[in-house]
Amino acid sequence: MAGTAQMRILRPLFTSTLVVVPSKVDPDALRGLLTSLAPEARVGVVVKADELSWLSSLAERAAVLERAEGALRGALPEAVRIEAFMEDDLPALRALLEARRPEVVVLGPDVPGAVALGQLALSLAVPVVWVPVVRPASFRRIAVPFAAGTAGVVPAAVWLRARVTPEQHVKLVQIGLEDGQPILASDEARQLLDWEGPLDVDRLAPRLAQPLTDLQSYLSEAQVDLLVVESMGISGLTMALVKESTRGVRAEQAWSVLFLPGTTQAGLLDPSLDAPDLIGEHPLLGFVQLADAFGVAHRFEAKELGLFAHGASRGNVRTDRGRFVLTAGAAAPTLGLTRPKSARVETVIRVLEPPARPVILVDASVTAAQLDELHVDAAESERWAVRLSHHQTFNSLRERLGRARVSAVLDAGVVLDDGHPDDLPDFATQVRLERVARRLETLGVIVPALVVMQDGAATLRTREPRTGRDELEILTGAAPDSLDTFDFNIDNREARTRFLSMVDGARHVIHLQAYIYEADELGREFAEHLVAAAKRGVQVRILIDSLLSKHLSLGLHNPVLEALSKQDAITVRAVRPIPGVPDLTDLKQRDHRKALIVDRNRALIGGRNVGKPYYTGFDEVALNPSTAAPDVPWIDAGAAVSGSCVRQLEIGFNEAWQAAGGEALPIPEPTPPGPIAARVVSHRGLVDANSVDAYRAVFDAATERILVVNTFPMQFELRESLMRACRRGVEVEYLVGNPRPYHGEHRFFEGWLARALATKIVFGRLDDLAAAGAKVYEAGYPRSEGWSEEIEALYPHVHAKLAICDGRRLLIGSANVDITAGYWENEASLLIEDEGVVTSTEAEVRALLRHARPLSTEEEIGPRRWLSLHWPSFLG
Repeated sequence: MAGTAQMRILRPLFTSTLVVVPSKVDPDALRGLLTSLAPEARVGVVVKADELSWLSSLAERAAVLERAEGALRGALPEAVRIEAFMEDDLPALRALLEARRPEVVVLGPDVPGAVALGQLALSLAVPVVWVPVVRPASFRRIAVPFAAGTAGVVPAAVWLRARVTPEQHVKLVQIGLEDGQPILASDEARQLLDWEGPLDVDRLAPRLAQPLTDLQSYLSEAQVDLLVVESMGISGLTMALVKESTRGVRAEQAWSVLFLPGTTQAGLLDPSLDAPDLIGEHPLLGFVQLADAFGVAHRFEAKELGLFAHGASRGNVRTDRGRFVLTAGAAAPTLGLTRPKSARVETVIRVLEPPARPVILVDASVTAAQLDELHVDAAESERWAVRLSHHQTFNSLRERLGRARVSAVLDAGVVLDDGHPDDLPDFATQVRLERVARRLETLGVIVPALVVMQDGAATLRTREPRTGRDELEILTGAAPDSLDTFDFNIDNREARTRFLSMVDGARHVIHLQAYIYEADELGREFAEHLVAAAKRGVQVRILIDSLLSKHLSLGLHNPVLEALSKQDAITVRAVRPIPGVPDLTDLKQRDHRKALIVDRNRALIGGRNVGKPYYTGFDEVALNPSTAAPDVPWIDAGAAVSGSCVRQLEIGFNEAWQAAGGEALPIPEPTPPGPIAARVVSHRGLVDANSVDAYRAVFDAATERILVVNTFPMQFELRESLMRACRRGVEVEYLVGNPRPYHGEHRFFEGWLARALATKIVFGRLDDLAAAGAKVYEAGYPRSEGWSEEIEALYPHVHAKLAICDGRRLLIGSANVDITAGYWENEASLLIEDEGVVTSTEAEVRALLRHARPLSTEEEIGPRRWLSLHWPSFLG
């Protein structure tokens, strides 16, 4: 810094000042200071209280003040107004401040009672400048220190932005970062503050033992003239720190300190705003929560949130449980968040664009050290952390992972728009990270790898990016395909006839996959036809889930399957047998697919297992009040198909067959495209959530109507999607069955007592959906002539799994809407995108609504809602 004689005075920072100096100040030096500070200056001369005794009269007091004024009056310009007051006369200074409202109060060195004077000015929202030396002030280099969270820079920088000139250089100093952590980029600072003049961003990580020495060294080396900080008031400790930081610095090198009034009354321990970075298309979903000083997240209960961008307020947005929507006009590359009626930006986030470089997604629970050990080349790709647990706070993640060059922090719940579901098991974090990657790929982000946590260790998992494909394929893995024919069926007797007809007509190969193969009359009947096919030279392969088919697990043997396995040309294989005591994964990670593939060109797909409830017509059972509940038929659905998609079903069977120990099977050559647009959605449990994303895709795209048929505890994410559809005006209808069937007015058939609990859980998940405006129905079935007179009406179980949207999309297959189907099990479904096929199918399904009735509310809704909310997700 140049000496005083050579110092070039810049345009003053202020328009009006009150300069407070001690009574023994050098008049010549004070004149130079006034010239450089403001054109309209006032001087307050503080007289020490010990210059008068406590017995002094008012006249003596007035004489002392008059002498103090007189000592300066002749040395200062006539326009400068001077007023002296005693050190303990704060009311006089308050009156002066309230009457004149100066832009800033300047406290000279050694001012008696400086702390009290500074606190008074700041309490009146007047900034305070502390100058260590009375001399002309250049303020050529200005430093604005702020914490690593970036929010603290905003009030000071905005205050300065209207006052500095192009000749003045501003340095934003980010304090508290370790080496390697990213700092606020200069271009981001410019965007947020709309700054046009010289602006740098520096890093300062003071040593714990010598923080003041390190700060002093930085300010000296950077030749800082003015240090700008935000303060709730000047405490004795604050002033001591300021004075200590300048100790030993030569007078011509000392810097001034500008204290800005605090813009919020929040205490240090009060929770502050905390939000993730955002990416997506407008309107863009955002999320904000509160984070306290201990790193604990809290819900943001306010109904509005303030936005700050390009140096000015962008107004408020409405919030609901912390969620808010940004329109294109409200967004900006760098966005500050404030509370309503507050000028304080509490956190700064980025609204990201898809980068040119690939992005590696990192589970935010990974530590910086673990990430470093993976040796991911940061020069070739960016690193974005993804919060998967709602207990973490975003700013703490930025601080913790910043050293590992993580440049953005996203929230899985925001990217997926899944409502931050509370029903997901712990293992689902890896699957959710994969889902986040796919969502980002729909925006054009290239994601070649994930860093996941597995058994406490960080693992780099490479993946094949899906960019460049249509959105449905990116989200579900289901490539566009086609069918030649699609023949929907919802009648059990007709479905049985079709199954046996296909088996009887087989000429070369039969591939049967079932989740459950019952050893009942129907299971034996189907076995007879399969044996007959084998005897005429058809190769029969049967793949069943070992646990639910009670075959080769837990010491059980299914007699029908045992007999089939002994036949020539018939091979039976069991999926994941359980030889000993099962764990949760053994019980839940099952193969839930159901398909019959004949001669590799025709197939049956749907929800039906092999057993009486699925293939027995309602008019084939003489129902009466003493009928056992397991003997009451179920409503189920499926379809007979032919064409190109059958090849995909065959590929899925082949993969499962080999996983069960079978040989590799020949895959048929692709066939010409058929007239029906369709695709196969295959879902692998614990690997992806393709079934969930298929349901989400059709629900979220609906604009007119949605019809869902399912009777399993709907996972919260899918329910939230349907509730959003209701809010945007889509007509939502939901047909649900009774896991424990009944007749008349809730007269239950005998047995299945435990299923009464299942009914409460299923219905409880739908109560909020009904409250949101959806029409929820209990499925009914018309009276049949063969039933006893006591059976006035039947309300059976519904095992079908289908969704129809806008008469243009149909999803049908094995996947239910619960957590088990969405994350644990293997599933297969068909997504039909043919308006003619979907319209005719919808007409058949709607025939069921004629006999349905609105969801029962005879019992109190509260208990079943509570039960459904707290039912352990790992149970279904």
